[in-house]
Amino acid sequence: MEPSDRPKLPPNVYQAIESAQIKINNYYWMRFMDFQVSIAARNAERLGSPSLKPYPPKAKRPDALRAVLARYARDLFAAEASQYPADDGLARFLFLLGERTVEQVADTIASVEESGRTPFRRVSLAYHGLSMEEMRETAREAIKPLIDGLMTERKPEQSTAVQEPEPDRAKPHGKRRRGNGDMPICTQAEIERRAKMLREYKEANKLEADMPVYTARHSGLHKPQFYEWLNGFLSPESATTRNFERFLTAKKPPIPRNIKD
Repeated sequence: MEPSDRPKLPPNVYQAIESAQIKINNYYWMRFMDFQVSIAARNAERLGSPSLKPYPPKAKRPDALRAVLARYARDLFAAEASQYPADDGLARFLFLLGERTVEQVADTIASVEESGRTPFRRVSLAYHGLSMEEMRETAREAIKPLIDGLMTERKPEQSTAVQEPEPDRAKPHGKRRRGNGDMPICTQAEIERRAKMLREYKEANKLEADMPVYTARHSGLHKPQFYEWLNGFLSPESATTRNFERFLTAKKPPIPRNIKD
């Protein structure tokens, strides 16, 4: 059975979260549409043809677009994270929620762009010069301080009971034992190594999203394990880690698994 990537909350709480996020999505959808510029204008810039430029010409606003992306990511994240209980699994759940939020932001941008490709609109966000990966990184950076703040604010009370110290065992790769699951078991260097390995695989296969990677037939894992691996919660010695990293190293294009898989 796959581990859950969310804490167990009453159904009505998750319904309230979903309702709040729908409102957030609707609001920011309209904000992103305001940033879309005619595709003809972008083509004109590439071709150096002034006759195709919009009148009046529109200024590029990458910083303003980043600011809206950051607010959108924070609002989406906070709508769910605010309902999470302060227990030993909080760090893991917040990491996973952060990655889901980044992908939700990317999915919204992709949908907004798709809506702009109709014959009646022909507009895009591309005029402002941000790639999808740069938008993801903007969302990710906006969420990090929220995770740190929640971890500080909701740090579980330390038990006052006297506990027997665990025997000192060897820790290969400098990892720490997971204990109650509230801390990554890998060093920051190991987490960065994994991020680099993933980035190189995506570049080799011209992928922007993570989803084709963890849904690949031969990846050897599912979404929760993928984010545990990425964020350092999955041991370097586990069979799942070894199999997945062999898959990444081979750099073969991902083959989507069947739904029943």
